[in-house]
Amino acid sequence: MKNPLKVLLLLIFYLYFVLKWGPKYMEKRKPFNLERILIVFNVAQIAVCSYMFISAITPYPMHLVKMSYIYFLTKILDLLDTVFFILRKKDNQVTFLHVYHHGGMLLLTWIGVKYLPGGHGVTVGILNSFVHVAMYTYYLLSSFDSKYKNNIWWKKHITQLQLVSQWDPRVYPWPMMKNPFPTIAVLLLYLQLVLKWGPRFMEKRKPFNLRYIMIAYNSAQIVLCTNLLLDSLRLCYFAGYSLLCEPVDYSNSERAIAIAKGFYTYYLLKNLDLLDTVFFVLRKKQNQVTFLHVYHHTGMQLLAWHSVKYLPGGHGAFMGSINCLVHIIMYFYYLLTAINPRYKGSVWWKKYLTQLQIIQFFCIFAHWMVLIAGDCGFPRFPILILVPQNLFMFCLFADFYYREYIRKKPQERAAKSQVTVQPVQHLDPIKEI
Repeated sequence: MKNPLKVLLLLIFYLYFVLKWGPKYMEKRKPFNLERILIVFNVAQIAVCSYMFISAITPYPMHLVKMSYIYFLTKILDLLDTVFFILRKKDNQVTFLHVYHHGGMLLLTWIGVKYLPGGHGVTVGILNSFVHVAMYTYYLLSSFDSKYKNNIWWKKHITQLQLVSQWDPRVYPWPMMKNPFPTIAVLLLYLQLVLKWGPRFMEKRKPFNLRYIMIAYNSAQIVLCTNLLLDSLRLCYFAGYSLLCEPVDYSNSERAIAIAKGFYTYYLLKNLDLLDTVFFVLRKKQNQVTFLHVYHHTGMQLLAWHSVKYLPGGHGAFMGSINCLVHIIMYFYYLLTAINPRYKGSVWWKKYLTQLQIIQFFCIFAHWMVLIAGDCGFPRFPILILVPQNLFMFCLFADFYYREYIRKKPQERAAKSQVTVQPVQHLDPIKEI
């Protein structure tokens, strides 16, 4: 660790061996049988990566520094992957991606240990160790018996896991996308404001008149959501996107970058949506700040950030598109009521907004479930989060609709009948007198 010369010499030797000396040495030789060596190597990798993954969850800084150094040593050990390919005459596996990844990771980890051991960079090592446990488990099984190589159903998911464990480098320079801390900070501030500070501030104050602000805000939401919806149709679904299964295009093509920027704009829009709750608090409509409302806004912002960071495009575009459509209609209703409050009770399609939101969550749920049968390269792990999430939201909105529009009607009729009966009851004794 004194200087990088030893690491650079090791990399030069590695590159020469796997690209020149190794293939030349094996040219007229039969492939080596490394079955037992591979079993030992894969078991060792699983053990070391498991140890690092578990041990990295510690509050002690010096322990994290040691873990960072062990992680660097494993990157040296990883170079044997390529050596084993050469000795088994599997030169087709020695791709640019493979060599670049191993060489680059060794240099990056040396720099990390030398200058930034521990801290935020530990997350990369934790994720990479977890992926390597899964990957070397697959290699171990296939080294026991070659028939496992094609029979293990989760083989392709290891590649998907590797893709997801690394964030999309295209979005890294964009504001708030380097790490989740700015987003978490915004959400913590939001929750404190709408649940504690805001109600306390408004306790002895009159509601603010935000009519003109609301008109401007709702108009802006309509314009932004319409623009996003049209862009998603133009770039995705009118351009051949499949509704059944669509992979993420991680290339630097103009269209792929435009789609990623669309996802990022959608994420920024979810930040803007938080003002809905702020306006409720400032107008002293705290009864509108329900668990459903706060949970929905908080969850959507976190999901949007994760989508931009790891999966900006592909199958997830549908969720943003249908959400924009619902928001256009919803904010149009809000705009009408802001222009003239009397529309609030007279707009006949008010209750259908809730129905539309319920339909939205059902469609999103169905769209993610379709991914189970699809096989396009889009990771299936989001199903574990988004299917329960949308089922939960569906149930919450359905419960709200039942309480607000179905159960309320009989109660209102009963209340009206009581109002008409009460005067008669009061008049009867007067007549008797």
